[in-house]
Amino acid sequence: MIPLFPYKQFVFESPLSQEEAIRRLSLEVADPRSGSQWFKANPLPFDGTVSETGFKIRRFIRGRNAFRPVVYGRFSPSIPGVRIAMTMRLPTGVLVFSIVWLCFVTSVIVLSLPQMPTSDSFQGGAIGWAMLLIFYIATTISFGVEVNKASKLLRRIFEVNDTV
Repeated sequence: MIPLFPYKQFVFESPLSQEEAIRRLSLEVADPRSGSQWFKANPLPFDGTVSETGFKIRRFIRGRNAFRPVVYGRFSPSIPGVRIAMTMRLPTGVLVFSIVWLCFVTSVIVLSLPQMPTSDSFQGGAIGWAMLLIFYIATTISFGVEVNKASKLLRRIFEVNDTV
């Protein structure tokens, strides 16, 4: 099933201890309230918060991409080291805006359905469907690119070779 809004779930099995995984991630995550990251020549790859049980981070970029995923993670001990369960999803503000925008476009499509036989109404409905399709494709691609980048960085930090 294709989700309406993009999200991705990962489970990494790391050979590191839980304490070492937390320490390594903490070294790669800047406090989001400190603006000093913008002025550094080589900024940390993430900003957010890391605790003993989990983390909430976003990949740091200098440009703009509203579709950068927020990564929520939980640490749990496992036999070889630590298990890190993560969910990557859209930021709440982007999710709310997307829902409002999609409701608006969908209402335009639904309202144009009774007048479909005329060419002007058909054109309006077709434009609405095209807007929905373009929005979905752009969101999915932008989100997917950012998920891949964040995933590679997290694999490096946690010394993970494969996904469970």
